Amino acid sequence: MTEDANAGVENLPPPRPALDGVARSQRALLCLLPIVGALAWNQHRPAWMVFCALALVLALVPRSTRPRPATTALHLYLQLLLMVLWLPPAAAWTRALAIVIAVVLALAWRHRDAANPFHPMMTACAIALLIAPATAAIAPIHANLLLAAACALGGIALLGLRAIRWQAPLGLLGGAGLAYAIGTALTGATYTDPMILALLPPVLLAAFFIADDPPRTCMQPRARLLCGALIGAIAATAIVALHAAHHDDRLLPALAGAVLLGNAAAPALDRWLTPPRRARTSSP
Repeated sequence: MTEDANAGVENLPPPRPALDGVARSQRALLCLLPIVGALAWNQHRPAWMVFCALALVLALVPRSTRPRPATTALHLYLQLLLMVLWLPPAAAWTRALAIVIAVVLALAWRHRDAANPFHPMMTACAIALLIAPATAAIAPIHANLLLAAACALGGIALLGLRAIRWQAPLGLLGGAGLAYAIGTALTGATYTDPMILALLPPVLLAAFFIADDPPRTCMQPRARLLCGALIGAIAATAIVALHAAHHDDRLLPALAGAVLLGNAAAPALDRWLTPPRRARTSSP
């Protein structure tokens, strides 16, 4: 019986190797293409978006001769493009300030990015939003449907390409929807449909492209799911308390703060949810 079990274990396929930083960044950049296209369609600015798409294609060219600089450059470009897509178009000064802060942080942490417990893009956006808040209102939901569909398509493509794990996005969207439904029911808010959060592009970008950043996320699957739910619940609670579902100046700081709090809680969640190792007892 034992020999049959061992034979079955030996016949199992080997585990899929983990993606390195370059491959993960390349796949994430590729999955941002539909979002760039949807934003170009919505804003009627094809020239600027074509430039971004061109730079995106150039960033996907492999640089095998210098793996470390390629990893740093691709990761920084991914963070900057995410920042441009995440912040509202009307907040030009906030975008410019966030880009400067992100570049400074990237230079400061370029040799020890894995030791930085906080997401660099969220850190830069949080600081920029504190200094120069984004005061524009969010576009109506019907105007965001194309962009929300593009964000969801990019996120599903990321999952299909195995560039991210499913626990953090599912936890964030589920935790946000549950907390939003409870919060609006308790406060008697007008907009009580929790699906409203799933139609907001900043929330979808945070769920698929930010919450599962490898150096900042939990290692254990259960911890990743709980950390995503914690981020979503904190963000949704702040959104309900600040009536921020339709205002960028309150929605974006709530999301950024929730992600940074989730980053801070990730090591503790990993420790608490790691299953205890059983000591091996030798048979007599």
